[in-house]
Amino acid sequence: MIYEMRTYTLNVGGVAEFEENFGKVIEKRHEMSPLIGFFHSEIGDLNRVMHIWSYKDAGERQKVRAALPDLPGWPPQNAHLIQDQVTKLMTAPPFRAEPRQGALGGVYEVRTYTMQIGKAGE
Repeated sequence: MIYEMRTYTLNVGGVAEFEENFGKVIEKRHEMSPLIGFFHSEIGDLNRVMHIWSYKDAGERQKVRAALPDLPGWPPQNAHLIQDQVTKLMTAPPFRAEPRQGALGGVYEVRTYTMQIGKAGE
């Protein structure tokens, strides 16, 4: 399983409009690959939205991405709100290969660590 995490830095005050526009078209997009997380910042780096898509492998991601231009209404009409976009492809560690489902609460802390190549085990 791979995960695509996209983080958007938006114009000041743009989060509500971004989420509203995204919500209008998410159902059809969700049929192509699962959206497993959608968050916006409340503390720290403000005016940011992050969403996470799940794919079986890189081949499935490539197939979905190739089909997106044919999806009516996708992408959401948010380009005028976006200042920056960062996309990361990630895999999960063996001790937690699948994301937890259910009511885990309303606050999540997202951290990014930089490590030397080959030293993740340490």
